[in-house]
Amino acid sequence: MSRRDAAVAAARSLGASGVWRRTLYEARKRVGALPTEFSGEVGSLEPSWQVGWDEVEAWWSQQPTSAAVDAVNAADRVISGEIPVFGETLHLGWPPRWRSNERTEPWTVYSDFGSTDIKDIWEPSRWGFLGTLLRADAATEGQDAQPRFLRAVESWVDANPPFRGENWMCAQESSLRGITALHALGLIGARDPLRMNDRALIDELISMTVERVAPTLGYARSQRNNHAISEAAFLWSAAALLDSPKDAHRAGIVLRDVVNDQFASDGSYAQYSFSYQRLALHTLLFVDLVCRTMDREAPLALEPVFERSLELLAAVLDPVSGRVPNSGGNDGALLFQLTACDITDYRPLVAHLAARLGRTKPFPNGPWDEEAAWFGHAVARESSPTLGVQATGSYHVLRSDEVQVVLRAGHRRHRPAHADMLHVDVSFAGHEIAFDAGTFRYTAEAPWINALAVEDVHNVPRLPGQPQARKVGRFLWHNWSDARLTGEGDADGIVYLSAELGLQGATLRRRVQLADGVVTVTDECSAPGMVVRWNLPEKSTVVDRQVMGSGYHVSFTGGIVGELQRSLEEPRSGWSSRKYGRLEPCTAVEVVATGSAAVVSRFVMEPIQECPIG
Repeated sequence: MSRRDAAVAAARSLGASGVWRRTLYEARKRVGALPTEFSGEVGSLEPSWQVGWDEVEAWWSQQPTSAAVDAVNAADRVISGEIPVFGETLHLGWPPRWRSNERTEPWTVYSDFGSTDIKDIWEPSRWGFLGTLLRADAATEGQDAQPRFLRAVESWVDANPPFRGENWMCAQESSLRGITALHALGLIGARDPLRMNDRALIDELISMTVERVAPTLGYARSQRNNHAISEAAFLWSAAALLDSPKDAHRAGIVLRDVVNDQFASDGSYAQYSFSYQRLALHTLLFVDLVCRTMDREAPLALEPVFERSLELLAAVLDPVSGRVPNSGGNDGALLFQLTACDITDYRPLVAHLAARLGRTKPFPNGPWDEEAAWFGHAVARESSPTLGVQATGSYHVLRSDEVQVVLRAGHRRHRPAHADMLHVDVSFAGHEIAFDAGTFRYTAEAPWINALAVEDVHNVPRLPGQPQARKVGRFLWHNWSDARLTGEGDADGIVYLSAELGLQGATLRRRVQLADGVVTVTDECSAPGMVVRWNLPEKSTVVDRQVMGSGYHVSFTGGIVGELQRSLEEPRSGWSSRKYGRLEPCTAVEVVATGSAAVVSRFVMEPIQECPIG
């Protein structure tokens, strides 16, 4: 890739204003104009900042004793040193070991480029474990969360001097930590008011975080992603609680601009990632909580964003498993860990949005309703998922009682996250059959540097030599193409979607049909040499022109079927990552079209003979 191509990709991705903001940031950093020392000016957070426990206590009063026992055990595991990281746990001790080394140079000298993943250092410092401690408090009507919270804050401040070391390097990380601290403070302060010294500790931490985040907000805006929303949401909330109208006004303008830029009218999010959409929505739901609790006017109209997002998420969510397609970048982000649900379960977010808006949720009541209670909302009413066809934004859904199919096709207003146009996910009775490979890691030893983003590892038809997008570095793309929906139908028990993707001199066409519980995917290309790829569960058997597994089988016509031989030296050979940092084997099947013939892939559900898939 030439320098010119890289420059064009950056300009198309960031826009003229983004390139200018990025250039200005780099220039200020180079001449030492960014703050590397805390000024020592500490503001006082609004003493009336409290978040009510009424809905939380009402929710817990209806839970079985076993749920309370599980909540207490989870908190005990945290105190024993098992800290949630990327949806799993690491033994980091208590208080956690906050850094992997003792370097404390100014934050400006650090970089997230290299062969080791700095997210392993950052993630524990997002303080996701505070939700676990709060849940145990609610389950027992105790007051253990406050001393544990303060112990964690004290140890973090001691280990991370202001503006020194990796944990001050990223303004978004600082912002997410600040939002978590403010939310916990509002809850803990309502249960048991903090002593003056403890309050001063939190005041100082929030003041330091504001001073770190504010000067680099332009850089965050330049990226046109969740960084800008997280940072502007934190700055607005902190300014509101510090009673700083001028700062709140500035942050509110930025927040309004970046939300309008990143949330489309069809509900889709700029990064084409449900993981990042959840993160952005969590930060906005926190802003909404501050507004309601403090009787402040919101800096932007939040309800339309929530409504559009709810429509999309409810459409793509599998109501049995709670999973959504593992689309785009998935870095393991979960800002508010306030239920017993797994990180891959999006029912807490959908139930929260539905409760906030007074809408119904497309699944029954359950443990996923707890998150909404922590924000002061009653449990949303139940409804049934929509069957048939739903064409929503750039994610299109076919659903019957036990089958869900999601097709990716639509115009992208922002740069791609993955080269995944025409990708299809198939689920049978809540079990993933054909799925997105995920992310694994953004930073790793070759060949694993964000290696699962390219089209070769997605469930797409492709024409070798004519990729739908060309990767430039870790996160930028050159010459990306968009697919468009060309048809949809729902009649006589048959539902279908069709779409096409134009390449240079060729067109790929895909039709997805659901009838009588059978999913049929037909792929065609106007030029010879098409290859159709499928990621299938690991315990699958490829025999001749069929793949057989527990609960399903797939048959193919129109091409030569081959299973890729898995190797750690080749990311496309049969690997997936449902959770960030965890690599799992899958069965990778490719069908090479015979001449210009169509390739037909037929997914049939069968009774599960052994263990469930997924």
